[in-house]
Amino acid sequence: MPKANQPEPRKRPSIFWWSMINVLALAFAIFSWTSCYFLFNFPERPWNYSVLKKLDRLPPLDFFEDPKDLPKASTLLPKGDAKTDGIYQKLDTQALKQLAPGKSPAEALAALNTRLKRNYLTHFKNPDNLHYIRGTWRIISVRRLTEQDFLSDGYVILAQALETPEDATLTTELVPYPVEMEVILPTTAEQEIPEDAALMADNVLSVDRLPHALALLHVSRSGTPDEPVTRVTTIPLLGTSFPLGNIRLPLEAPTFANPEARFPLVRGDDEGG
Repeated sequence: MPKANQPEPRKRPSIFWWSMINVLALAFAIFSWTSCYFLFNFPERPWNYSVLKKLDRLPPLDFFEDPKDLPKASTLLPKGDAKTDGIYQKLDTQALKQLAPGKSPAEALAALNTRLKRNYLTHFKNPDNLHYIRGTWRIISVRRLTEQDFLSDGYVILAQALETPEDATLTTELVPYPVEMEVILPTTAEQEIPEDAALMADNVLSVDRLPHALALLHVSRSGTPDEPVTRVTTIPLLGTSFPLGNIRLPLEAPTFANPEARFPLVRGDDEGG
């Protein structure tokens, strides 16, 4: 039996519980804000993309209708000249080290590709390291896109850069240069390439900033240390059709992308046409 003069247990003051509630509410608010920030600003992460897709909150992958609306960026040539940087030099090992100090060239390249993919999936909300590609290219192959690719409907062109030789006094003909380009052309699933589109292997494809507006989407390396090859994957940003010789291929803005797709898109047997 308790003693009559035994003091009652001390109760915590109400301010303690209010403080705990406020701390928990603040922690939940910070967690929610942080989660939303990473979810909406990094859609290149497959899990984020799948959640945004289920929530119907993905940015549209539309084309730009007016050249004035295109995101601002520099233009790159395969080799470069006095006015335009070259792909080979702009994206070499030293340039990548400056882009991501303290990281290996492979890690720096991966960081660059993450930013490039984010550019496209956020519809260039905050363009980062964006470049447009131009130049003269020899077509190597053309194939349809599949569900395993970054986009599922359309075509991908693989082409080899052609440049003036170092000693232009020997020949005026353009020669192969160690830069390759993939061009993703999103279309409807039923779209066929017209026979007069000049997209057969060995045909020449001339690309300029306008009207093509090919934006850099991915960069990869191949070849050997002595003879490295840079491959860029690009995608048109402008209009609803793509100029191919004397015709324009109708384009269709994709509804969804596949952020888990492998790059480059054209590999092995695909290069045969």
